[in-house]
Amino acid sequence: MLIFVKCSGLQLRFASVCIGWYGSGRAGLFYFYFLLLLQYYGRVIMFEIPESVKVWSQFGHPVLMWVLLGLSLYALYLGVQIRRTRSAEGEAKKELIKGKFNNRHYQMGSLVLALMVLGSIGGMAITYLNNGKLFVGPHLLAGLGMTGLIATSAALSPLMQKGQDWARYTHIVLNLAIVGLFGWQAVTGMQIVQRILERMAG
Repeated sequence: MLIFVKCSGLQLRFASVCIGWYGSGRAGLFYFYFLLLLQYYGRVIMFEIPESVKVWSQFGHPVLMWVLLGLSLYALYLGVQIRRTRSAEGEAKKELIKGKFNNRHYQMGSLVLALMVLGSIGGMAITYLNNGKLFVGPHLLAGLGMTGLIATSAALSPLMQKGQDWARYTHIVLNLAIVGLFGWQAVTGMQIVQRILERMAG
């Protein structure tokens, strides 16, 4: 089943769903006729996204990413506090345990993971809506790389909970790489925003 969306003259293939086994009876007959209509008309969903929404939506991704950079730095701080708690002794250790850095780091990491994945998808979707294509360059590739790194980092959590030191060290290295790439992404992202503003002004 192919679903199309029309946005200011651009037809976007929004989803391709394989119905598979249609079954029998009325449901199967319904799908059969639906596919015939779809094949005949070529599209099933038509709506217009206002031009103002498309234009201003371009600034949603940068704002979210700057917020996400701040959250990532905070998650990094919590991770450092966890390391301090493990190596501390006596009263200092008791005081650090009260901070519950482990739980806070896990919660913050989960939030960062979700926002980064959604932010990456949203950024690509907004770019496509406004330009009809994606610009494959360092900013896009680095963003996709960061998404893969943070997914890998999060996948190490079960192993870290079992006390695997190699998983902890890998987790730390991956997260430091993500923060480093994030700083570079912030610079290149602002350059893209500047080009958008120049295009709007022109």
